[in-house]
Amino acid sequence: MIILCDVDNTVADLMTEWLRLYNNDYPDRLIAPWLKPEMITDWNIEKFVHPDCGKKIYSYLLLDNFYDNVKPIEGAHQALRYLESKGHRIVFVSSGVYAYPKYQWMENHGFNVGEYGSNYIVAHDKSLIRGDLLIDDGFHNIEAFKNLDSILFDQPWNRHFQWHRRANNWNDVKLMIDRWDY
Repeated sequence: MIILCDVDNTVADLMTEWLRLYNNDYPDRLIAPWLKPEMITDWNIEKFVHPDCGKKIYSYLLLDNFYDNVKPIEGAHQALRYLESKGHRIVFVSSGVYAYPKYQWMENHGFNVGEYGSNYIVAHDKSLIRGDLLIDDGFHNIEAFKNLDSILFDQPWNRHFQWHRRANNWNDVKLMIDRWDY
């Protein structure tokens, strides 16, 4: 089976580093509290940042060294290696605004991006990519794959959506795929 796997907030804990940088630049706790990942309950992060920040929140993602402090999501590496050992091909599909630093991060953390990046695809519209299964935290990506099986990787910003396959962690992902009827 070809498993398409999102990177940010599915494999890489992007949100923790993103909010760390934001909180350092907007430390006024009287106007806005210290922003934490669990407080981001909608895909539009602008709703949660200080008004003086607004759309500038996205500029952090463009920093050359942004991924230097990003950590892997707990259990992601082990689960993906396990799925590969079962004969599944893992293809990472991610938006490309900061594609090369993300690719380097994946290589540095031992994720199998394949020879010459053959298991890494940059695509804003993930529905254009062929695969058997998508694992993603963005409900809009899950919805775009209406004819493809998918697992919604649980995050605070997608909890208000109903989906029949929701994984709370990477162990859940492994169990769901092991039980898959394909």
